[in-house]
Amino acid sequence: MQHDVEHREQEGRFVVSELGHEAYLEYHELQDGTLDYAHTFTPNEIRGRGIATAIIREALDWAMATKKRVLPSCPFVNTYIDRHGEYKAVL
Repeated sequence: MQHDVEHREQEGRFVVSELGHEAYLEYHELQDGTLDYAHTFTPNEIRGRGIATAIIREALDWAMATKKRVLPSCPFVNTYIDRHGEYKAVL
């Protein structure tokens, strides 16, 4: 299933809105320019649809495209990177 991920850069979030609920990955930029991917959240009502995975993939693709480094503080982001070696370059 495809999900439209919106990057709200001013808020430091990647967001998917579905069925009246929002799932997101929250991040902030550290002093050295590294992006701390700190927290993901998906409401119970829309879990199990691959939304968090779509958000993480979009966020990591954006980091790669903008040549940013990522600190995966969120355990879900860290696990995703471990399972998808192509993203280890952003660490």
